[in-house]
Amino acid sequence: MTTEAIALLLAGITTLGGLVSTLIMVYRARADKRRLTTETSKIDAEAAAVISSSAVALLLPLKAEVAELRTQLAACTAELGKTKTLLEAANARIRVLELT
Repeated sequence: MTTEAIALLLAGITTLGGLVSTLIMVYRARADKRRLTTETSKIDAEAAAVISSSAVALLLPLKAEVAELRTQLAACTAELGKTKTLLEAANARIRVLELT
């Protein structure tokens, strides 16, 4: 074998090795992309579940507080109605006393 033939053979082997390496890197990159896409979907689903359960956990005390505030509002409204009635009666008495 001549020097040129050996050089050509080495160049061919090197080129073939580079090509194989490139194909392996492309294959791995695609596999990594698929894996990352799957993992991202799982993480998104887990995050949504955490957010949902947190929202439910926060909603229960909030609903209880709203119910308590509604009860207090009803009591205050009733008290205000009574106070208005008493005020109207007092004003009526004052008018009667002013007339006499």
